[in-house]
Amino acid sequence: MAQVIWSSKAMRQIREIAGYIEKDSPLNARRVIRRIITSVRRLKSFPEIGAVASEFREQGVRELLVFQYRVFYRFDETTHQVIVLAIAHGRQQLDDGLI
Repeated sequence: MAQVIWSSKAMRQIREIAGYIEKDSPLNARRVIRRIITSVRRLKSFPEIGAVASEFREQGVRELLVFQYRVFYRFDETTHQVIVLAIAHGRQQLDDGLI
């Protein structure tokens, strides 16, 4: 079983996502955040379930799609750690600073 570690960037981004959605619907904010967290927890048992992120293939970054969000992570087979790197809206322009 893998250990899941959230980067400080991913933690900040999930709070920002919650705050943004909460302005219109606190109920939807809770639903989206709950689904993201549940999806990330599944990585403990299935760390390679996500597709390889084409933009970050060289860095070995994978992604989970949760609603309209992309959860980027890296799995280290030697330490059995999943590091959640970042969360981005699917329409968001990705840049080098994301990961």
